[in-house]
Amino acid sequence: MNDTLTVIMDELQILLALHAPVPGRDLASQLRALGLSVEVSRNQADTWVALRDRPPHAVLLAPIQETGNSAELLSLFRSRAAGAASPAVVVLTDRPGFLDDRAEDIDDFLSPEDSADHIVRRLVYAIARQAARLRLADEKEHLLRASTTDFKTGLANDRQFSEACRIECARAVRENHWLGVLMIDLDHFKTINDQHDHNFGDHVLLKLADTLRDGLRPFDTPARKGGDEFAVLLPSANLESSRTIAERLRASFSALELRQGGHHARSSITVGVAAWHPESEESIEMVLAKADRALLAAKDSGRNRVRVHGDLPAAHPLPTTKAEPVTKTAPSKDRAKRSKAKKPRRKGQERAD
Repeated sequence: MNDTLTVIMDELQILLALHAPVPGRDLASQLRALGLSVEVSRNQADTWVALRDRPPHAVLLAPIQETGNSAELLSLFRSRAAGAASPAVVVLTDRPGFLDDRAEDIDDFLSPEDSADHIVRRLVYAIARQAARLRLADEKEHLLRASTTDFKTGLANDRQFSEACRIECARAVRENHWLGVLMIDLDHFKTINDQHDHNFGDHVLLKLADTLRDGLRPFDTPARKGGDEFAVLLPSANLESSRTIAERLRASFSALELRQGGHHARSSITVGVAAWHPESEESIEMVLAKADRALLAAKDSGRNRVRVHGDLPAAHPLPTTKAEPVTKTAPSKDRAKRSKAKKPRRKGQERAD
């Protein structure tokens, strides 16, 4: 066994789930003699405790027979799938065929007759493969977060907000409940950046994001749509409930004293509110437009306030669909003749008797 493998083994923790003796050998002693750190569990309860309290790099299940250990195997696979433990799983059995339906959950099959040296090498390789799978899963999760999360605030980005709209609309239809929408502007954000600096501006964005997270329910979706624009989805919130939540958020943020690196300021938000119900004839896009229109009205009336679209006067109508242009057709010959017959006489022209 080479030196590199010896160094690797010194850091590996192996759980030997030895619920029945391996005929003719002391497997735990053989593995320890080759440099592995081995903990032995002799029943399912001890195995679970070890997985929970001292997660190993690999679990060696030995021996496995057709008529035994099935409950333990299923429990181990479920815990691994749920993320409770993520060790490599190696099974010592002389009848691997009965585990074909669980092959995806098992990293390697070994025979009870295999030498301790061979078992150690296969354990190390199984651990390396499992570690690579976990790294790949972490990288995929990181990429998913990067594609759906605003990098400055940690809130959902505009793309994820659109996806949340689709999901929450479908849920609202199934459960026949309201869906509230808030459109939020951070007031005078450009002035904050100009009078202080962009680092302080980022600090203000983070504080607003924290205010949204702290002031919303766990199932609400706050998002940063870009720049100083934010939005919130409020499942099961009608117009009045949405207004109450918006006022609470506005009051909480305007009460903050924002300090960082010698800079000090207060800020505020302006909020437009609308709500959608599946029984209405409107689309969610129309309701988002309503909330945006309410936001514009609130900004026009002085900022640092909440406006509900249902309260807007007629001076703030929703954009309407443009009327179809009227297509002009060439006049028919009969119409042309009639038009020519009715042509007025020139000035001074005498009427014929």
